[in-house]
Amino acid sequence: MTATISFDRVSDIYDATRGLPPEISEQITDFILNLVSATT
Repeated sequence: MTATISFDRVSDIYDATRGLPPEISEQITDFILNLVSATT
């Protein structure tokens, strides 16, 4: 018999730890755009 484990109760907390601060996210985005020579 297989037990089912639900992580619904902690999913919001987990998700909150996965993000980057806005200024870091912007720096990463700018780096990637420059890396691939993208134009806006």
